[in-house]
Amino acid sequence: MMMVRLWMDPENLPLGPSLKALLRVAGVRFDIYMGFGLSISSATEHGHVPWYSEACSSTLATTYSSGAVGEKQVVTTDLRHSCTSSHTGTSASAPLAAGICALALQANPNLTWRDMQHIVVRTARPQNLVAPDWQTNGVGRNVSHSFGYGLMDAYAMVQLAKNWVTVPEQHKCEISAPHVAKPIPAKSVVVLQLEVKECEGVEVLEHVQAKLTIGSQRRGDLNIQLTSPMGTRVTLLAHRVHDVSRQGFDTWPFMSVHSWGESPFGTWQLEIHNDGRLLGDITAWELTLYGTSTPPAYDLRNGGALPSLHEMFNEEIAHNSIENSLNWREQAENRKDILEVEEQGKKCLLNYNLYQRRCIEKCPEKYYSSLLEYNENAEEMNVVKAQTCLPCHYTCKDCVGSMDYHCTECYPDAKIVHVTSTESYCYPIHIMTEVLSEKWYYRMFTMTYILVIVFAIPAVIYLFVKRRKIFQSDSQEYVNIVTNIRAMEKDIKSAVYTDSE
Repeated sequence: MMMVRLWMDPENLPLGPSLKALLRVAGVRFDIYMGFGLSISSATEHGHVPWYSEACSSTLATTYSSGAVGEKQVVTTDLRHSCTSSHTGTSASAPLAAGICALALQANPNLTWRDMQHIVVRTARPQNLVAPDWQTNGVGRNVSHSFGYGLMDAYAMVQLAKNWVTVPEQHKCEISAPHVAKPIPAKSVVVLQLEVKECEGVEVLEHVQAKLTIGSQRRGDLNIQLTSPMGTRVTLLAHRVHDVSRQGFDTWPFMSVHSWGESPFGTWQLEIHNDGRLLGDITAWELTLYGTSTPPAYDLRNGGALPSLHEMFNEEIAHNSIENSLNWREQAENRKDILEVEEQGKKCLLNYNLYQRRCIEKCPEKYYSSLLEYNENAEEMNVVKAQTCLPCHYTCKDCVGSMDYHCTECYPDAKIVHVTSTESYCYPIHIMTEVLSEKWYYRMFTMTYILVIVFAIPAVIYLFVKRRKIFQSDSQEYVNIVTNIRAMEKDIKSAVYTDSE
């Protein structure tokens, strides 16, 4: 994931001050407010999530880039007046996004950075992008942590930009949750709710920011999810096996764009899953809601009273629908412990697995076979069993499930660790020492080994020295006895000789 960048001085462009500020922004992560930029992700030529991509709730849209070995890369200019056909990564995606934005700006130079965000959200296409977490938000838009609202559509953006009217002024309100302090026990989940009844100036959401203060002895064990009043569930922080920090989060802002266009009013629910074996706690939770008091003029083009959500977003929903170009649908509830995939219109024979609309005997590397329920006919609600290939956790080369503890084979730079008969993790070789040091039995073994060295060896030496002293003492006593016996023999012989004479 990268921010849109422009490789020239924004001051030399015929842009408004707001958009110039946008183009000065460099790459960012989820730890600062990204509302003033376009967070862009990558997709491979086949519409898959690239190996280098990072799922994020702030991702707005996607452009094409490189993928796995054998997939095409990006063609662009290169050094020394040449060209290259091997530009890769999000470093290729962000310039593509900037170029598309430039086309929209050429059609309408008055666009602000927020106008550009609204245009991207309304024109992005999720078709042919494969991800397990596609969901429909409260106003009917399809959105994913890996792809945002979909691929940027240059033609649609330019057409929409031509007659675009600047969006209303942005407002924000901050709401703190009362009585938050709670422990987060190991292998448990804490659920907190925050009721939003008033939010001055914000009737239609753009960005949502949750500021959290959480203590954790191993930060990577946490999984944080936020559900909006309209039911849109977003993962603010996924479980991260390599994050062993003990610092936790101190008023840390997590941002989401998944509730774009929704109403902020109602109950917001925060879930904090502690997947580890160490205690955590939450002490503060605050929501910052960004949005407008009225919808953009584009949504009010019919004039008069405010339309319903269905009327307002009907055309966009059709444009943003996954159903338009796919004969079957793959969607999942984005939770750490649930992965349900529905696939319609496609069946495989017994002992075959459904994979990318094909039936294969064995799932490929990085995928596992799972029996999943799907509706063959939504009206008849007939539930049957279908076997399909689902992606493993990114740390696993091969697996039996979607979680990080379902690994059966690791990549060359990692080593498998069997915690129990049903839990096996893949840990990078270079952090194995840190990982093992966290285990109590490893520490106990280490302490026992040290105690053996500290006490056993001196005890052995002491016994050896004492035994040697005893042996020396016994030897000397034996020599003295022999000497005395010989002296007595000599005296007896002398006495005998004297009597004979």
